[in-house]
Amino acid sequence: MANKYAFTGGYNAYSFPIAGRRILISAADTALPSDIVPIDDTNIPSGWVDLGPTENQEVSITLSRQTEAIQTGVIPTDRRKYITGQSGTLEATLQRYEPGLLGYQAGVDPIAEVAASGANRAYVDIYLGGTLGNIISLLVFEDFDINLIEDASGGNTFEQVWYYSPQAQSDGDIDLSRKVTKAPAVPARFTLLGFENVAAPNRTVLLQTRWVEAA
Repeated sequence: MANKYAFTGGYNAYSFPIAGRRILISAADTALPSDIVPIDDTNIPSGWVDLGPTENQEVSITLSRQTEAIQTGVIPTDRRKYITGQSGTLEATLQRYEPGLLGYQAGVDPIAEVAASGANRAYVDIYLGGTLGNIISLLVFEDFDINLIEDASGGNTFEQVWYYSPQAQSDGDIDLSRKVTKAPAVPARFTLLGFENVAAPNRTVLLQTRWVEAA
């Protein structure tokens, strides 16, 4: 008798790992790391800056596609969809409350520390507003507490997933009131800008994902 799949509840070899994400940032059009090995705090790729832990180890990545339908018939009926627009965002709450991280969200560089003179104390200024800042590269790596095993015969085992955009820009509000419980935090929101890749010809890409297999 054939299986009635809606009633089995089985999951075979699937691993149900717990996942956490972290953000790296670099200059625009920085390439993905050439060494395809899992990223951790001992081997942050050269040229990339770690933005530190995020609230609940979460980074929200959303791609939106606006579509319209081609319709035919006496009663107009959808025959096909086509894309009329697309957009992408990356958002997180950074748990380190520091001038440099606030500067990334505001799209500005903090002014270099001004040294103390006399009885004065050193200080750092950040001027907010009036700019979205430079276009940058983003790389989010997603770790699992146990390896992710595909639920398929001979399925692959993955140790990490990378989410990469060579073209992104600060976007959204500059929220100076965000807290994680009572600790001040820095909300970060970036818009993903379109780019081209020879591996995906004849279309505009918003995000590249790379699944890194376990050794």
